[in-house]
Amino acid sequence: MKDKTLAAKLGLVCATLIWGASFVVVKSTVEEIPPHYLMAYRFSIACVFLCLVFFKRLKSLNIQYAKKGAALGILLFCAYSLQTIGLTMTTPGKNAFLTSAYSVIVPFTTWIFERERPLAKHFIAAAVCVSGVGFVTIDAGLTVNKGDLLTLACSIAYAVHMQMVYQFTRSGESDAILYTIIQFAATALASWIVAAVFEKAPGAVSSHAALGIIFLAIPASAVALALQTAGQKHLKAETASIILSLEAVFGVLFSMVLYAEKLTAQIIFGFFLIFSSLLVSELQYGKQKKKAGAS
Repeated sequence: MKDKTLAAKLGLVCATLIWGASFVVVKSTVEEIPPHYLMAYRFSIACVFLCLVFFKRLKSLNIQYAKKGAALGILLFCAYSLQTIGLTMTTPGKNAFLTSAYSVIVPFTTWIFERERPLAKHFIAAAVCVSGVGFVTIDAGLTVNKGDLLTLACSIAYAVHMQMVYQFTRSGESDAILYTIIQFAATALASWIVAAVFEKAPGAVSSHAALGIIFLAIPASAVALALQTAGQKHLKAETASIILSLEAVFGVLFSMVLYAEKLTAQIIFGFFLIFSSLLVSELQYGKQKKKAGAS
């Protein structure tokens, strides 16, 4: 069990590294391909890729996988839609850190789904996180970027998605890969529908955009989300959310190196507060975990 827990944590760290790089890739690719068409390509390819790799597992599909996987897919669509549209109006670094706020929200979704009341430091962490979000999003004119607001909304959707993944996969008999395939299919379908209704279809896709789509579809979607879904089978939602918060750190680093993002003292202080809130929440959860004897 300890080996499985360690493997799950390492898998989640790898996922955060991939996702950290994906913010810059999405930012550059969405300049050529509309958000929902990009999502449609991304998740269609990812779904087909997983079906080919795990073809033998498809025989275990049943109505329960279909229903629960579709529910996860709708939540995933909402989260990625808000995040991708938000990224068109903000920087990769800010998008990454504001998305990470879901880690502070997770204890409150646990409260809703499992009647497990957040501890005192969870409330403190939430207050610190809100303060950090204020420093990151509010400019000198006391206005808030629409992209930042959409990203914050995406963090709520991610928190609910993470909680539902834990609810559906904590049974040792469930197949995380099948859930991932179904939710990718549902996300892709929703993306194609929204794209066809609200967006103009892109013309010829450049080699740069094509490479971006491939990276987002296979490493950043098929591999990373499979690692997340599989990893959460052996970790509590709160623990997984803290590990996945490293995505924000990697996102800022990649944005500074590849996107040449410049950070002001105010934004850096906001990032510091947000990340501190994640650590405060984890420290409190760590104490609770020892008392409960959970892993």
